Amino acid sequence: MAKKENYYITIKGRKYDRKLIQLAEEFTSGKRDGKISINDAKRLLKIVKDNNAYTDIEKHTIEYIRENYKFTEKSDEWFRSEIRKWAAKKVQEAKKKSDVESILVDDSEAPEINFPSSWGEDKTEVVEITQTSKIDWRENSNFSSATSHSKKIKRSFQL
Repeated sequence: MAKKENYYITIKGRKYDRKLIQLAEEFTSGKRDGKISINDAKRLLKIVKDNNAYTDIEKHTIEYIRENYKFTEKSDEWFRSEIRKWAAKKVQEAKKKSDVESILVDDSEAPEINFPSSWGEDKTEVVEITQTSKIDWRENSNFSSATSHSKKIKRSFQL
């Protein structure tokens, strides 16, 4: 049975994306000039975008790669620009999704029953309801400890 490879690599106690680190290592070693080119940066970006999310581990990994591997001037500029654009697009999509989920209603369109003009100021309605309802708290409670408290509650509701 083949051993399952871990998605992460730990360097100095911090988790990083193994695939991104391996690619950066591959791009900067061997017969190459030791720098990450634009084509290499495109491959890195493709891996970052693979799950359609820019996770914290991916952010830390890209930061680690920038600090420990050399990019050509153009590839560094291009890569930073593309990451910024993609992250901004993700923020806009999330904002658009939350805007759709929360629809604001103008007060003039809202039904008065749901939005009374004075919340909590008109106590007579609450008092009338509590005075007319006689509830035996002991019968309606599943907790034996409610019995001692029910006397206090009953007294506070009966005016």
